[in-house]
Amino acid sequence: MTIFIIIPVHNRKQTPLKCLDILKKNDDLDKYHVVVVNDGSSNSTSHKNIIMAHNVCDI
Repeated sequence: MTIFIIIPVHNRKQTPLKCLDILKKNDDLDKYHVVVVNDGSSNSTSHKNIIMAHNVCDI
């Protein structure tokens, strides 16, 4: 069974980072497919920053 965790984001960089930190801390980051959806944030919330901070794939 494949489980996806979807994290919607808009101008809240710390929200997905905190979620990913918790998943990584609990060794759950490799168990699930995590999708961060950014719908056009106008601040420093970019998927590139999130990807680089957690070494996850960019699709």
